[in-house]
Amino acid sequence: MPVIRDINEGNFRCCVWQTVETMEQLLSLLPDGGCRCHEEAQQRFTSPKRRYEFVAVRVLLQQMLPGAVIAYHESGKPYLQSSPWRISISHTDGFVAVILSLHGEVGVDIEQYGERVCRVASRFISSEESASGVWEQLLLWSAKETVYKMMNCREVDFREHLVSSCRQPDSIREAGCRGSLQMQTRHPEHCRTYHVFFETAERFVLTYSFSSDSAQG
Repeated sequence: MPVIRDINEGNFRCCVWQTVETMEQLLSLLPDGGCRCHEEAQQRFTSPKRRYEFVAVRVLLQQMLPGAVIAYHESGKPYLQSSPWRISISHTDGFVAVILSLHGEVGVDIEQYGERVCRVASRFISSEESASGVWEQLLLWSAKETVYKMMNCREVDFREHLVSSCRQPDSIREAGCRGSLQMQTRHPEHCRTYHVFFETAERFVLTYSFSSDSAQG
């Protein structure tokens, strides 16, 4: 189980795992041989890919916080049963990501590198934002996904309600870049600024954010 990134900043911990195991190998890493997890995955999804990702996220979580159990609010937002830990999860082809915190809201998103994002760029890039290349557009999309997960609001328009308050760095045109950006939310029910960290790797873009409880108050 190759955990390729383990970011521990004190206030939060974010891990990325490259998924190379078979479903059987994943299940063997869970309590009770993964029987309950496998059954829940089968009930929730018909797609083998989605079932695999469902199980993989829980295996990574067990490595980070043994005994933790994921449940979902009506909105679909995940939380941990009978636990003070906050959680956010994400997955893309070949990778899963989990972020945890005891001290505030968290969000994480991981996106596989690919040019498909260019075809939908007009749906999420506002007139105030600049993102001309694939890496820049993928980064912007991922950052907005991360913040969206922290908002807990319905009917969020990524183009109108989520706007980066700074231009993307011109250097974000290849793998191996790290940095941060500010993302403003302009939703009728949620207006604030988030600090979003990012990393670009050969096969993916990772974004994550932490907002302390005191800042939210």
